[in-house]
Amino acid sequence: MNLLMQPQNAFGKKGFCFLESAEGLTALLHYNAIEKSGFKLEDVRATSLLEVEVVEGRGGFYVATVKTIDGKDNRPPVKIDQFSHLFEEGKNVDTGERVWEVSTPRGGFVQYIVSNPDGLVLRQLGKVSREEARANIGLVKPKPMKVRKRSRQQLVREFAEAMHP
Repeated sequence: MNLLMQPQNAFGKKGFCFLESAEGLTALLHYNAIEKSGFKLEDVRATSLLEVEVVEGRGGFYVATVKTIDGKDNRPPVKIDQFSHLFEEGKNVDTGERVWEVSTPRGGFVQYIVSNPDGLVLRQLGKVSREEARANIGLVKPKPMKVRKRSRQQLVREFAEAMHP
């Protein structure tokens, strides 16, 4: 869940602080989440408001990523020409979004990314299938999963075989 949160205390020597939302939710913010999001610890120390993605863990809530600081996204935009070994997989004519396959220098597949018409990377899809990547920009509809139908007797037989090999 995305929340606007305010730091409760300054970062200590251990590298974490707690954030509190207007809804009363308290979450742990570790400096690793700040660095992973492209910000600096000094930016967070000087801020009054953070937009963060909060997830629930074993010990309570913690911040997975910092999205903005005081409404500003300090991360530089990533352009498609910063990548090498690109192959365009498709383009949505209505929106102008393009799907790119990014591979390693030796031809190993790495991931899919989506860019806008100006070449700015909008999102990273990661290791998904070509159909899923194309469906992400509306080129094709994802295929429905095939469900194998089995009778109750078949299920009971398979369960019994699994329990007594």
